[in-house]
Amino acid sequence: MIRRKQDPDGAPDLRYLRSRGNRRVRKARMARATARWLGVAAVQLGVLAALSLGLLHAVRVLSASSEFRVDAISLVGVRAGDAAAIRRDLEALRGRNIAGLELDDVAAGIERHPWVESAAVRRVLPGTLAVVVRERRPAALAVVGGVVRIVDTTGRCIAPLGPGDRYDLPVVTGLDALPPEAAEGALRRATSALLRLHALRPDWTATISEIDVSQPDRLAVVTIGGGPVLWLDPERAERNLQPFLALSGEIEQRVGAARYVDLRWRDRISVLPEPGAGS
Repeated sequence: MIRRKQDPDGAPDLRYLRSRGNRRVRKARMARATARWLGVAAVQLGVLAALSLGLLHAVRVLSASSEFRVDAISLVGVRAGDAAAIRRDLEALRGRNIAGLELDDVAAGIERHPWVESAAVRRVLPGTLAVVVRERRPAALAVVGGVVRIVDTTGRCIAPLGPGDRYDLPVVTGLDALPPEAAEGALRRATSALLRLHALRPDWTATISEIDVSQPDRLAVVTIGGGPVLWLDPERAERNLQPFLALSGEIEQRVGAARYVDLRWRDRISVLPEPGAGS
């Protein structure tokens, strides 16, 4: 119903009148616009359906064709790990249809090797399987159960140290004195501490010979050139290191040989002299 606004004299205000014909025109326009959009959507759906059918047909042809078989394997990134074992696993795929391989499953199988951190696998048609491996990076050695093991940057034991292995890395000790879960956490903290120390002073970190983690409140660090044992904060190993290295000569002059130096406390360096030192 059209409401007519009355003026004070009782005559309707024509500005508020709406023709029924105008409403019919607008409805017709909306109907035509809707029809156009529906037509465009139908065309697009038809194109997508055709593409999907074509892709499905191509996959079927590829999967059934004897020309698309794995006949070459490219393996990149394996240096320290067991390349022979990885190649044996990959050789088992030779001759299989390359389109039918689940690449995620192939990558997961490679990542089960202890030295492999991650693996990426892709197809290179017609018949090459390309594999790129990212190996774990050794950061330390650790004595676990009386066996020296190689440890990566995440604190994970990779493999036992072999007779021919040559790694000039710090040795983490004291793990066997801890319960298994505590030992795992201590090894991760020691490895993280090494990375932090290397970021701050790579020259000095290269002189670390041993890190004893048997006490949960400290990392006891022994360096190659001798000198005092350094007690470092397990969570902030770099604390007070720079001031100590700058003052180490002065400390030795004032107190003589030190048994240990405690760097765990904020803005404080504690020194325990050797018996008879400085006398």
